[in-house]
Amino acid sequence: MLIVRRVLRRKQPNTDSDGEWISHAMKAAKITAEAAKMIPVAGPFIEGGANIFCVILEPLQQMKDNKEDFRELTQSLLTFLKTLQQQAISSVPQSQHFEEFQRICSDFKR
Repeated sequence: MLIVRRVLRRKQPNTDSDGEWISHAMKAAKITAEAAKMIPVAGPFIEGGANIFCVILEPLQQMKDNKEDFRELTQSLLTFLKTLQQQAISSVPQSQHFEEFQRICSDFKR
């Protein structure tokens, strides 16, 4: 649970406007690559550089998206675990229910 708490309590340095710089840079690189096609001599070099820049930014964009998805998943899991803990504390199981619960949990581990 300590790891989950650390992930959720981390200060979020990136706001939505800060996180959008990758997509803006990718759009600018694509526009530059298209515009470079009109330049006779240096155009292919500029186009290649812009395309490479765009290819480099794609994994960064994916990492950003994955991090946001992971944060949402962690939030959902934490909510689920808190609910499960509250239910377990509020209703003390009788012996036969407790044994059934243990059997279900052991089946789940397999």
